[in-house]
Amino acid sequence: MNQAPQGVNGFLFYRLGAQFTGAMGLLGLILAVVGAYSVASYAGMQRTHEIGIRMAIGATPRDILRMVLRQGFGVIGLGLLVGLCAAFGGTRLLSDLFYGVTPSPPRHPRQPVGRPALRITLSACKYLFLRCPTFG
Repeated sequence: MNQAPQGVNGFLFYRLGAQFTGAMGLLGLILAVVGAYSVASYAGMQRTHEIGIRMAIGATPRDILRMVLRQGFGVIGLGLLVGLCAAFGGTRLLSDLFYGVTPSPPRHPRQPVGRPALRITLSACKYLFLRCPTFG
């Protein structure tokens, strides 16, 4: 009866923990994507009248797209900067508490930290731009 909770060679709890951590990471990614889209959409909806006035004055769709992208990347860039500073500060604190955690973990050179966030922002801004009946 003692060996039943251990599972296959005692790795049952580790496997469940890894699956739970992966599920929480996926949930966090989904929330980040929805949040980035929501911020970009809200900012775009706030500037609907301004975009209409700019179009009436003679702005091209390229100028409007540049304005929307600049605004979207400004917000996401600020969020990335704050998040990276908090992450590096947090690893400094955690390196004292946990064994094997280094203050600055090695990063894979092909996958920068902010690339997924920038791709999501670009997709959200482009979708918002194309969703507008004037441009689509």
